[in-house]
Amino acid sequence: MKAVLWSAVLVLVLVGGASSESGSQTGHPPFMVGVLHSNGVLVPLARFEAGKWTAPWPADDRVAPPSLAAIPHSWWPGFSANKWAAALPNESRSLTVLKPTTIAAGCQKAVALTTDYVNAPPIGDTRYVRPIATAAAGSVAIRAVRTLDVNSPRDAEWNAAERKLFDRLGAMNRPKNGLLLQFASRIPREDGGEVSLYEAVSDRRFVRLFVSDNERGHFVLFKDSATDRDRELVGALIPLGAIWGLDRLTMLAWEQGFDGGRYSIVTIGAEGLSSMISAGGSGC
Repeated sequence: MKAVLWSAVLVLVLVGGASSESGSQTGHPPFMVGVLHSNGVLVPLARFEAGKWTAPWPADDRVAPPSLAAIPHSWWPGFSANKWAAALPNESRSLTVLKPTTIAAGCQKAVALTTDYVNAPPIGDTRYVRPIATAAAGSVAIRAVRTLDVNSPRDAEWNAAERKLFDRLGAMNRPKNGLLLQFASRIPREDGGEVSLYEAVSDRRFVRLFVSDNERGHFVLFKDSATDRDRELVGALIPLGAIWGLDRLTMLAWEQGFDGGRYSIVTIGAEGLSSMISAGGSGC
């Protein structure tokens, strides 16, 4: 397996004052976040408590417990049988957990939870299974993230995203030739406005751009990296949802890897991008 060669450093451009997200991390009540798949299966990913993110349950191969009551308390304490909420692209809805189940996670198996989400293929039909929403249990607000990908229609929204990326690169005097936009996301901020994320590739080059146009602070985070493969997307972030109420804007995203990838919880701010925890995934 080859490693990505990160040859360019992160460039941080600040315009105006930096803003801070509302709330206190250490004083925030405990909660859990996970991912809802299109077949109605909920995969718990991480727990937040006392200002820390943890995933204290085993990640190796295992068989699901026979019932909710049989789930070890140390895995998802107080949350496995609770009501969860899912932030879907066009709605927010509650989820009732039904029972544990075993799912494929790359070359391993993992324990997840079936729910009453039925607007999906039947459980066990893996042809169209994909992550569709961030889910959470406990006292926390989550919001869906709007993401376009390279397979989205080449409509006005996609064209506008390309134009914004290339205009910003031009303002930075960065090369644009051969660069292809792969993902464009709009991450809602709790204090208003959005953070836009653009991921693009060309031959042996990977570009990531965050732009926040919030009235309380405007920042740009830019990463221009050389890779050892053409059009390499390893390390790309695909946001699924925003997590509000913490000290900084926090999002749950899929982080692309050589053998699939993993879910990551990251914070975004004028100070930069920070990874809180990575969990789950489909790599071998």
